[in-house]
Amino acid sequence: MITRDYASDPNHRMFHQANLLKWNDGHGLRFTHDWFRFPGKFHPPLVEHILRSVKPSGVIDPMAGVGTVAVEAKAAGVPSLSIEIDPVSSFFIGVKTTPISRRTLEAAWKDLSDSLEYFRRTEKEIEIRKFRDIRVDLMRQGLSAVNATDLERLTYWFRRYVLLDYARIDHAIWNGGLPHRSKDVRRFFLACLFSSIRRISFADPSPVSGLEITKHMTDNIEDGYAIDVFAQFKRRVGLAIRRMDEYTTYLNKKGTTDTPSYTAQVDCLDLMKLAQPSGFEANLIFFSPPYCNAIEYWRRHRLEFFLSRFLDEHGVSALHRKSVGRTTSGRVVKEIPKLGYLPIDSP
Repeated sequence: MITRDYASDPNHRMFHQANLLKWNDGHGLRFTHDWFRFPGKFHPPLVEHILRSVKPSGVIDPMAGVGTVAVEAKAAGVPSLSIEIDPVSSFFIGVKTTPISRRTLEAAWKDLSDSLEYFRRTEKEIEIRKFRDIRVDLMRQGLSAVNATDLERLTYWFRRYVLLDYARIDHAIWNGGLPHRSKDVRRFFLACLFSSIRRISFADPSPVSGLEITKHMTDNIEDGYAIDVFAQFKRRVGLAIRRMDEYTTYLNKKGTTDTPSYTAQVDCLDLMKLAQPSGFEANLIFFSPPYCNAIEYWRRHRLEFFLSRFLDEHGVSALHRKSVGRTTSGRVVKEIPKLGYLPIDSP
């Protein structure tokens, strides 16, 4: 799977400091990078520069995050394999590297927006909800109507009406709001919904890592914190359509639209056991070094895990024990296993 170790080649121009400092030949586009906030995110221009310098036949990102390498690799016409154990991250990698035309997305958005209009709350009601939530029985009745009664357990993090509005949007995406639309289109709008979760919760959206209701947020809530779920969703949709249009236009211009971007939701420790996709050959492993225990990656996405239903509490606990940099769980100390690839296993 790996045919060359570029880091051991001191003559390779990628590693010349002057080359890195003077480089200003990037495309300068945001693509779909800022769609979803991720802790310890890779710097896209650096990825672009290295891919252009090395010109690999294929690239593997063993700790892919939300796909910075995959997005840039597709733009550069380089096949990629992204390995990521976090299901939310894996989901976003797939969505962000799947080009969909602006015309298709705008037509789909009109259908979805129209289907949600009946449930959208007025500005006057949003003001009322700053201090007076809907009754518990009304929330339960509404959640039951869209098969989302399991969301009630999250009322610590959300107002009751917010959970109901979220569930209605989620239900519309899969049940009638996007008639005759592809799975890729539905996943696109689901990604927009997921990316709005922190903004509609009581959790502070500012910290990159972690999940908590800070004093800043408790003060906001006490003063009256207006949350319009549909408005936040609409804002995220607008941004995502613009970013996808920019990305799709670039791919079409460069002729790299069909460049494969593979994603495997597995532990990166299983890298050498992973069967490579048919026809895929990589000669570069490329990733941003994680921040280990300095960032609790698993903790950042807990609300997204639950609302997406990718993981329940037991699943999050299992993921926690596999987090990067964690060699202890309770009193058990784990030895870091060897992968069987000398450049990685060497101290």
